[in-house]
Amino acid sequence: MQNLAPYQCGASKMGTSYIAPNQSATQRKPWITQDDMGNFYLNYDERNADGSTFTTVTVDFTQVYVASQTDTATHINAMLEQYDYVVLQPGAYELDKPIQINKPG
Repeated sequence: MQNLAPYQCGASKMGTSYIAPNQSATQRKPWITQDDMGNFYLNYDERNADGSTFTTVTVDFTQVYVASQTDTATHINAMLEQYDYVVLQPGAYELDKPIQINKPG
Protein backbone atom coordinates (compact mmCIF):
# COMPACT_ATOMS: atom_id res chain seq x y z
CA MET A 1 0.00 0.00 0.00
CA GLN A 2 1.30 3.41 -0.87
CA ASN A 3 1.65 6.55 1.25
CA LEU A 4 1.32 4.77 4.60
CA ALA A 5 3.46 5.32 7.66
CA PRO A 6 5.62 2.31 8.60
CA TYR A 7 3.60 1.62 11.75
CA GLN A 8 0.46 1.21 9.64
CA CYS A 9 1.77 -1.74 7.64
CA GLY A 10 3.42 -4.96 8.63
CA ALA A 11 4.28 -8.37 7.32
CA SER A 12 3.76 -11.62 9.15
CA LYS A 13 3.58 -15.30 8.36
CA MET A 14 -0.11 -14.76 7.63
CA GLY A 15 0.52 -12.01 5.05
CA THR A 16 0.57 -8.24 4.96
CA SER A 17 -1.62 -6.32 7.36
CA TYR A 18 -2.82 -2.74 7.38
CA ILE A 19 -4.08 -0.77 10.36
CA ALA A 20 -6.51 1.92 9.30
CA PRO A 21 -6.42 4.77 11.80
CA ASN A 22 -9.75 5.95 13.19
CA GLN A 23 -11.64 2.99 11.75
CA SER A 24 -13.59 0.33 13.60
CA ALA A 25 -11.53 -2.72 14.34
CA THR A 26 -12.88 -6.11 13.38
CA GLN A 27 -16.04 -6.72 15.32
CA ARG A 28 -16.97 -10.09 16.80
CA LYS A 29 -20.16 -11.72 15.60
CA PRO A 30 -23.11 -11.51 17.98
CA TRP A 31 -23.31 -14.41 20.43
CA ILE A 32 -25.91 -15.92 22.75
CA THR A 33 -25.37 -16.68 26.44
CA GLN A 34 -27.45 -18.28 29.15
CA ASP A 35 -27.32 -17.42 32.85
CA ASP A 36 -27.65 -19.78 35.83
CA MET A 37 -31.42 -19.18 35.93
CA GLY A 38 -31.84 -20.37 32.32
CA ASN A 39 -32.39 -16.89 30.82
CA PHE A 40 -30.93 -16.25 27.37
CA TYR A 41 -29.16 -13.08 26.24
CA LEU A 42 -28.02 -11.71 22.89
CA ASN A 43 -24.58 -10.10 23.13
CA TYR A 44 -22.73 -7.90 20.66
CA ASP A 45 -19.86 -5.45 20.65
CA GLU A 46 -20.45 -1.75 20.19
CA ARG A 47 -17.37 0.32 19.34
CA ASN A 48 -16.77 3.90 20.34
CA ALA A 49 -16.55 6.66 17.73
CA ASP A 50 -12.84 6.27 16.97
CA GLY A 51 -12.92 2.46 17.04
CA SER A 52 -10.24 2.11 19.70
CA THR A 53 -12.37 0.44 22.39
CA PHE A 54 -15.62 -1.45 22.62
CA THR A 55 -18.35 -2.25 25.09
CA THR A 56 -20.28 -5.51 25.11
CA VAL A 57 -24.02 -4.89 24.95
CA THR A 58 -26.24 -7.57 26.53
CA VAL A 59 -29.90 -7.81 25.50
CA ASP A 60 -32.49 -9.95 27.29
CA PHE A 61 -34.15 -12.37 24.88
CA THR A 62 -37.55 -10.90 25.74
CA GLN A 63 -36.44 -8.11 23.35
CA VAL A 64 -35.42 -10.57 20.60
CA TYR A 65 -37.62 -12.26 18.00
CA VAL A 66 -36.32 -15.68 16.93
CA ALA A 67 -37.42 -16.39 13.35
CA SER A 68 -37.68 -19.85 11.84
CA GLN A 69 -37.52 -20.96 8.23
CA THR A 70 -41.30 -21.42 8.21
CA ASP A 71 -41.85 -17.68 8.88
CA THR A 72 -42.88 -15.52 5.96
CA ALA A 73 -41.13 -12.26 5.14
CA THR A 74 -44.35 -10.43 6.05
CA HIS A 75 -44.31 -12.02 9.51
CA ILE A 76 -40.59 -11.33 10.10
CA ASN A 77 -41.06 -7.70 8.99
CA ALA A 78 -44.01 -7.35 11.39
CA MET A 79 -41.90 -8.74 14.23
CA LEU A 80 -39.13 -6.26 13.40
CA GLU A 81 -41.63 -3.47 14.06
CA GLN A 82 -42.29 -4.91 17.55
CA TYR A 83 -38.80 -6.10 18.49
CA ASP A 84 -35.45 -4.32 18.26
CA TYR A 85 -33.55 -7.51 17.42
CA VAL A 86 -34.13 -10.60 15.31
CA VAL A 87 -32.19 -13.86 15.26
CA LEU A 88 -32.61 -16.21 12.31
CA GLN A 89 -32.55 -19.89 13.22
CA PRO A 90 -30.39 -21.96 10.86
CA GLY A 91 -32.23 -23.11 7.77
CA ALA A 92 -33.13 -22.30 4.18
CA TYR A 93 -35.41 -19.27 4.11
CA GLU A 94 -37.50 -19.01 0.94
CA LEU A 95 -38.89 -15.51 1.26
CA ASP A 96 -41.20 -13.88 -1.26
CA LYS A 97 -39.89 -10.38 -0.48
CA PRO A 98 -36.98 -8.74 1.38
CA ILE A 99 -36.70 -8.43 5.13
CA GLN A 100 -36.89 -4.69 5.83
CA ILE A 101 -35.03 -3.11 8.71
CA ASN A 102 -36.48 0.35 9.25
CA LYS A 103 -34.97 1.21 12.63
CA PRO A 104 -31.59 2.95 12.85
CA GLY A 105 -28.59 1.09 14.26
